[in-house]
Amino acid sequence: MEKLQEAEVKRLINSIRIPKIQPYVNNFAHLEFPIERVNEVTKKLIEPCTAEAYVLVNHPGLTLEDLQDPSLFKFLRTYMLMSSTLGAIPRAETGVDFDKLESFASSRCHTQTMLVDGLDEVETYIDSKKRLIRINFPKLPEEPELRREALLAAGACFNN
Repeated sequence: MEKLQEAEVKRLINSIRIPKIQPYVNNFAHLEFPIERVNEVTKKLIEPCTAEAYVLVNHPGLTLEDLQDPSLFKFLRTYMLMSSTLGAIPRAETGVDFDKLESFASSRCHTQTMLVDGLDEVETYIDSKKRLIRINFPKLPEEPELRREALLAAGACFNN
């Protein structure tokens, strides 16, 4: 992945308008976040416990370029626009520990976890309890055509 220029990064970071989160991401002149900072920022998003549902999406190999392609993730974009708060860390230096984030949300906000294979449908539920919906997709292939097919399949999962 090509590194973004500092001005581009600042523009991207400034487009994430979430109170209390800006100070955590403003100091980076690139998008490779140390895992400690990723965990800190994500916990700050969860900490107020104001949402009825928290969605953690794990899609190994996903890049910023993938997300910028307007032909991909059309349904996810719709959900993102309807979301009251959105946080995205496009590139972490190592894998995110979703177990720790799930445990944090559970203990802090008393969430009930729903595990979802990214290619399966999310089961219907009534918003009677706070939920943490953890969606896990398989690692993306490197070969361009297979990658595009996998990204289209992943994007279609959000249409259910």
